[in-house]
Amino acid sequence: MQVGLESLIDAEAAAHVEESRAFYAARAAGAGTDSRPDPRTPEGLQEARALEEARARRSVAAASPGPAPVEALAEFAGRRVPVRVFAPAGGTARGVYLDVHGGGFYMGSAARGDAHNRRLADALGIAVVSVDYRLAPEHPWPAAPEDCESAALWLLEEAATSFGTTRLAIGGVSAGATLAMTTLLRLRDRGLATPFVGAALQFGTYDMSGRTPAGRLIDGEFFIEAYAGHVADRTNPDISPVYGDLRGLPPVLLVVGSLDVLLADNLAMAARLSAAGGEVDVRVYPEVPHGFTLHPTATARTALDGIESWLADRFVEA
Repeated sequence: MQVGLESLIDAEAAAHVEESRAFYAARAAGAGTDSRPDPRTPEGLQEARALEEARARRSVAAASPGPAPVEALAEFAGRRVPVRVFAPAGGTARGVYLDVHGGGFYMGSAARGDAHNRRLADALGIAVVSVDYRLAPEHPWPAAPEDCESAALWLLEEAATSFGTTRLAIGGVSAGATLAMTTLLRLRDRGLATPFVGAALQFGTYDMSGRTPAGRLIDGEFFIEAYAGHVADRTNPDISPVYGDLRGLPPVLLVVGSLDVLLADNLAMAARLSAAGGEVDVRVYPEVPHGFTLHPTATARTALDGIESWLADRFVEA
């Protein structure tokens, strides 16, 4: 497990600390004029989703020139899940990345990642398939993991024919990272995780049980209640994957900020993966909070470059 004190935070990331501090100080100073809607009310939830949809439209507009994403349906065992498919501008894909968007399980869409997914497809010469899973609270657990698993199973069947490759990777941001991990566990239990050469997970939530020091920091948050509030025991690994049998998984990259409330959660997941014999690389970025890779900072760009480089290494043909 790559968590040595000399490599946990690299020199390039440390060089951007002052810029990060200034950016988040200015952001906090302006927070009072931009109150967030309360998703616990129907009106607040609708408003929060509307704001997220506006961000998605901006992401679509900001996507780099290249082949437009294709909207498709991933079909498996009678379930149909909408996906957005990016082909690399250079032609044949050397791999496929299954992207799972964030949004606390209750908002967000595959389109929110258009700009990043277009860039990723072209930078690595891969196809990117982004999953539009069902959202809580209308569709609580296990709806989202079922949709992500179905998309993954469809991809396993279609990769060679549709994309010309069987080398796959998976990843996600925040709730998307959680769902990417639960998807891998479901595939591993089916004996189907081997084609996945890596998982790039950004500040996921891995313990929603409220039973550990890390889990208690977020216990009672709306996203947990919306997603799994109806479940009496949230140590179920399909909800809180840190409790699962983590053997037989591909290499995992964990990216998190030092100011993220989920830092301890991510470090616990790193320790559990390592104890299970897995290959795990955990990278903590200084003076940045949850969601930092979505922000326009040098630290975010450094982290995203690192993720791209890590994935590129995974897609190198053996």
